[in-house]
Amino acid sequence: MKTLMNYRIKKLREEIKKRGLDALLVTSPPNRYYLLDIENSIEGVCLITKNNAYFLTDFLYFEEASRCNIGTGNWSIKLVQQRTNKGLEEILKYHNIRKLGIEPDYMSLSRYLDLKKIKKLKLLPVKNLVEALRIIKDRDEIRNIRRACALTTKGFSYILKIIKPGITEREIANKLDYFLKTYDDVAFSTIVASGVRSSFPHAMPSEKRLCCGDAVVMDFGVKYKGYHADFTRTIFIGKADKKKISLYSLILEAQKRAIDKIKDGMPCKKVDSQARSLIEKKGYGKYFGHSLGHGVGRNIHEKPHLGKENKSPLRENMVVTVEPAVYIPGRFGIRIEDTVLVKKNGCEILTDFPKNITEI
Repeated sequence: MKTLMNYRIKKLREEIKKRGLDALLVTSPPNRYYLLDIENSIEGVCLITKNNAYFLTDFLYFEEASRCNIGTGNWSIKLVQQRTNKGLEEILKYHNIRKLGIEPDYMSLSRYLDLKKIKKLKLLPVKNLVEALRIIKDRDEIRNIRRACALTTKGFSYILKIIKPGITEREIANKLDYFLKTYDDVAFSTIVASGVRSSFPHAMPSEKRLCCGDAVVMDFGVKYKGYHADFTRTIFIGKADKKKISLYSLILEAQKRAIDKIKDGMPCKKVDSQARSLIEKKGYGKYFGHSLGHGVGRNIHEKPHLGKENKSPLRENMVVTVEPAVYIPGRFGIRIEDTVLVKKNGCEILTDFPKNITEI
């Protein structure tokens, strides 16, 4: 843990110097948890200068932060208790910080206005400085994501035994969430959508009861030690008709083609096109309106973006989702999603669970 944190802060310092900044104020929760290498929901901010690092938190979290060993031993970060921005202002002045990088998407207006009052301090918005480091996962991160994925597929095995005609979407989601939370936490709000509601990409569970003939889309994941898994399967209540079986087979083949293309150096857009071109060829292009996938880690959605416009290459030890889908309004939708680890000459499916047609 100490080695990881020191390494991450060292890499961030190199980026701070490249940008010509004196320091970076990290207010994004996932970014500060990444830098501190902790999973706890401890409030506060990180200040990273060229030669020093601080974690500033108030009385409510100070003891908890201390018990996480932040600021102890030979660690490269100092733990500071502060009630207001006064402590931060004093540190900025002590180190003669003039150019302070800030994360514009995560800084409150009140904090920004307070910092603006400091004489000779220039606030410089910078995006994706820490996120650029997070995009390649280290050994410990991959281990945590792998565990999150294993628990997620375990949850799917569990819920398949409970699903039956007449049960509501909400009952399924509640039972699944309870099971997943016995291990750690849910990665995001569980999606269960059946029948015509399965064509809503991000439908929240409702009181609708499952009926024979329904397609049921379930999208969920475990968050384990701060790291996420993302997994979707579509099953059928009763015997699926020929149209649903045909479309399911199409989505499955589209996903397989994309996964087979994934490796170090492969442009994201080419992976997307492997699935999208097949879906378009079969006449369903207009019903596949989102990108093929996204990065997964401290956030459920992070870089890289597997979209048709993204020319950037995949790199070894990135973790991404592959989730082709078709949503036919007023009828049904089908999505299949796995979390995948990019390797030098291919990839590994971390949510490895059979994708044969499941009829209940």
